[in-house]
Amino acid sequence: MHGEQENGFGCNVVGGKVERGEQMRTYLVLFVVCIAGPAGWAEYPELTAMKDSSRKALAGYAGKFAGDEAKFEGLVTFGEALKAVEDPAKADVAKLTYKSKAYWRAVLEMTPQDSSVLLVHAHLHAARGERDYADAYFLLASVTMDKSRREELETYTRLRDALNAGAGKEIERGVKLHDMGHYTKAIEIYDGILAEYPCCSQAYYEKGYSHLMMRKNDPAMKRKADEMYAECRRLDPFWWKAYQGGGPAMVKRLQVCLEKVQPFVSGKQRSKAGFAAFAEGCEAMELYPFAAHARWKLAMMDPDRMREHVKAFLDLIEKCGCEDPAFFRRQFQFDGNEATAPAGAGSQK
Repeated sequence: MHGEQENGFGCNVVGGKVERGEQMRTYLVLFVVCIAGPAGWAEYPELTAMKDSSRKALAGYAGKFAGDEAKFEGLVTFGEALKAVEDPAKADVAKLTYKSKAYWRAVLEMTPQDSSVLLVHAHLHAARGERDYADAYFLLASVTMDKSRREELETYTRLRDALNAGAGKEIERGVKLHDMGHYTKAIEIYDGILAEYPCCSQAYYEKGYSHLMMRKNDPAMKRKADEMYAECRRLDPFWWKAYQGGGPAMVKRLQVCLEKVQPFVSGKQRSKAGFAAFAEGCEAMELYPFAAHARWKLAMMDPDRMREHVKAFLDLIEKCGCEDPAFFRRQFQFDGNEATAPAGAGSQK
């Protein structure tokens, strides 16, 4: 049954990740679905609206950052890089963000309450239709977000929810056909969704499930199912169901996701301890950008363990592939549990 659910990153959605109900559907509903015919190609104006809104936000941030005071060198350089992006859909987001020295300098130049850089990262994904990653970065931004940014988050949430509702209706059609044993027709529905919404992780998951159910008659379907689950994990690495049925390494990731990551992203444990577990879990799952942002925020939130968090942060941005990680190590001096930037190393807004 479809109801209000949470996606992998813990944001409430309508028609997003859907849980399969245990109750039998009535014959009438099944009959109506059965005679509905082949899937039509869905259109998602809500996806266009979400992308356009984030593109507009990115343009505003680019101008603001690039025009900032020269002493905030990282922020200015990051802003100039953003201004050079003509189309976010064609941008190398990794190179622009977590592999960039300017990006991490900009993060360090902001006060803990200013989540602007994380919001930009979220908008970069939203502008590409990558809803799940956008959700993740908006969630990270919200941990220390000041009230002035709440309206921006609410705008994204409204547009995201509208997209989830539209896609969810089509996914529900596919699930009903699947439950009737019409796996090929269900796959047609999911292919129709993906034609207009290529980053719909739920459609990949359900398509994989339908392929999996066809494996009895065609062993090659198991390989196709694995490919669909891998694509679902690429788009939403916290959707735990896509880790089921794998080898030992996949099982380990599933355990880490459920034990350390999900309690925070689902809202069940939004405490400081829950956030620390989230950081540890992300690192164990090799989701280094999320872990690095969490560790930096924890360094500000948890002064008793500041040294530990800053050192972990420095290790993590290197694991991200950040250019010139040694630059960041030179910015800190450690004394007991404290970590301080040496005089003249940089400024903070």
